[in-house]
Amino acid sequence: MHELPITEDILKIALSHGEKNGAKRIVRVNLVIGDLTDLIDEWVQRYFEYLAKGSIAAQAKLVIERVPITMMCGQCEKPFIVDKKKLDFECPVCGQKGTELMRGREFTVKSIEIE
Repeated sequence: MHELPITEDILKIALSHGEKNGAKRIVRVNLVIGDLTDLIDEWVQRYFEYLAKGSIAAQAKLVIERVPITMMCGQCEKPFIVDKKKLDFECPVCGQKGTELMRGREFTVKSIEIE
């Protein structure tokens, strides 16, 4: 249920930018969400549809681009992608566990398409 307040923020951002740019209608909101977030795409979309009723974003579609969890090995300095289901943070090249998160926690409104 934590998707609800986040979706409220998405809608506020979309409406604010839409109004500033004279939008009659918001057509699409493009999001970038990292795989380490535990947001469920379906629920973000459902809450958005519910919250946007009666606004210029009422028929807007959310398009979600997922970003994989990417780590940087502290030993061999090679980046690698972590399987979201396994969450194995061991470097596949050298076996080192001391890694640094590079990507995967993003949550960004990338763009808003308006008419």
